[in-house]
Amino acid sequence: MQGYLVGLTVQGVGYRMEPVANATLAAALGSSTGEASSSPSSSKRIIWEQEAEKSNIAYPHKQPARAVRLKVGYTRACIFPLPDGVLGFFVKPTLMYLYGIDKALVTNTAAAMRAVRKPNAYTGNGIQLVGETIKLKQRAGSK
Repeated sequence: MQGYLVGLTVQGVGYRMEPVANATLAAALGSSTGEASSSPSSSKRIIWEQEAEKSNIAYPHKQPARAVRLKVGYTRACIFPLPDGVLGFFVKPTLMYLYGIDKALVTNTAAAMRAVRKPNAYTGNGIQLVGETIKLKQRAGSK
C-alpha cells in the first residue's frame, strides 16, 4: 500500500486532537452553518462546536478518522472534516498522521489544519508539522 504521510502535532496546555465519530460529524454538518476556512483554494468548512462533548478515546486509536476535533485554545472546539482520499490516524492526543494517495491533497489538508492555529512566535503553542522547527522570538523586556 503506497501513499503519503504528513504528521501534525499540537503544543500547548490543554491542546489536543481527537477523532470524530461519523454520527457526530453528520449531526454537526446538518445543524451547523459553519464557517469557510481561511484558505481560498480550499472549500473545506470548519465547524465550531456549540457544546463540548465528553469523549473517552483510547490511544493509539484503532480506526482511521474522517474528521478531527481540534481543541487548540479557543473557547469552542472546532471540527475539521477531512476530504475524500485523506484519512487521519491518531497516535497520541497531541500527534496525528494524515494519509492519502494524492500528495498535494494531503499536504494542502495539513496546511489548512495548521492555519486553524499557527504556532505562536513567542511560545511555540499551536499546530505544527512533525519535524518543523519553530524559531522563537525573544521577549522585548529580556535581553
